[in-house]
Amino acid sequence: AAIDSDSRFAPQRRRLRVLELGCGLGLVGLAAALVGASDVVLTDSAEASVQCAMANAQLNGLQGCVRSSQLDWECFATAEGGQAACLAAGMGGTDVGDPGWWPDVILAADVCYSETMGSSLLEALSHILAKSPAHARAFVLNGWPNRGLARFEALVGARELLASQASRAVEAGEPPPKYRPFVEDQCGHGEAAAPPQPRGLEGLRLVACQRLTGFADHA
Repeated sequence: AAIDSDSRFAPQRRRLRVLELGCGLGLVGLAAALVGASDVVLTDSAEASVQCAMANAQLNGLQGCVRSSQLDWECFATAEGGQAACLAAGMGGTDVGDPGWWPDVILAADVCYSETMGSSLLEALSHILAKSPAHARAFVLNGWPNRGLARFEALVGARELLASQASRAVEAGEPPPKYRPFVEDQCGHGEAAAPPQPRGLEGLRLVACQRLTGFADHA
């Protein structure tokens, strides 16, 4: 679908290179292009998603600054696999002394549906950030309870905070969330011991943690 934009709210173009992980239809990456990113790469493990995301880029007249490519996070289980996956997606250089293309900003929104996916995402982030410029940042947005980011939540210290927000909401009159095995059996609730931090990831922190009005079981 076409995305409406208003130039009055678009920041000055900063020539930012943006990588979207798990792009699906490409909404997040295309929004980044609309507000000023000059070079956007939409990636997903599913070929159909990559094709659809690029079709949306063309529909919105963004094909000049947006491209798409398949990128499977499972490839990042080894350094060699991650390097090959990045090269196939257009990241990195093949010539000696040429670092190639690496993102300034990595975006991922609602991308995990199992703990395996969550761990694979962390490995992909750590590999790509280790190769990217020092100023590069990654922003991951996900609902809670989630399907796969328990390890991520533990690393940023969000598990206890999220659980306490849910408890206060119930005490204030919100109905308790229904038990959903595909969520709770995979990531659980409450505190979790922080697992080892993946290589290449530094300065992990929780940017925001907020309950969403109208979504009684999500934060």
